[in-house]
Amino acid sequence: MHPLHRHTVVFEQRVRAEMATRVEPLPFGTVVITADLPDVYDHNLVQVDAAVSADVVLAAVEEAAKRHGWDHRGVDVADAAIAAPLAAAFRSAGYATDRLVTMALVAAPQDHGSREHLEAAALVDVGAHRQLARALVAEQSSVTSERVLDQFDERERRLARHAGARAVVAPPTDPVSRCVLLTDGEIVEIDAVATLSRHRGHGWSNAVMRRAIATAGRRQVVLIADEGDWPAQWYARLGFRAVGRSVSFRRWPEDR
Repeated sequence: MHPLHRHTVVFEQRVRAEMATRVEPLPFGTVVITADLPDVYDHNLVQVDAAVSADVVLAAVEEAAKRHGWDHRGVDVADAAIAAPLAAAFRSAGYATDRLVTMALVAAPQDHGSREHLEAAALVDVGAHRQLARALVAEQSSVTSERVLDQFDERERRLARHAGARAVVAPPTDPVSRCVLLTDGEIVEIDAVATLSRHRGHGWSNAVMRRAIATAGRRQVVLIADEGDWPAQWYARLGFRAVGRSVSFRRWPEDR
């Protein structure tokens, strides 16, 4: 496993564990339970870190779901090589598969620190512009419940405490685009890059990304993208390169 991919996985797992209400060890990984954020599925799941049979993982997920009242099923596998033998069984069990790529910045855009780009976006407290954050979550995940959106708000408050979360927004006044920056002091992870659908095509996400890269300074910049989706190609044009792959298996409730 590439060192930067491993570093990113360990960072994310540490933050997830610190935000959780309970973490249960498994012979091949962990169960993460965040009981007060039940609808934030990425914080209520099974993490797989070592080779194991699909039957064992599926049984562990069902046991965890029964004990903790999950209406979804989620499994994150840190290494795509470990996930490969599991894929067919998870597909047969009704899970969707997301193939993710960890990307590291190896060559920043030459003009990423220009005054024009810096003025097009602003670094703000992650708690700022909450209506924008909620609207983006609603668009990206089709969530309309205020109760669920409140849980995503709380998730970001915890990310501020445990991962130094800040946000970059564009334009600085009346913003329509946003990303979140997480850091452990050595790396800066760019997360949740999104623009309101009615404002896409005007370069706002590009402005957010360039300001985020400039904000990182000398720290290594990383992000995680869906390997099969177009943003991964855009990130490559901005100077990011793949350093590792992971897989997420998800089965959603019908009313999500």
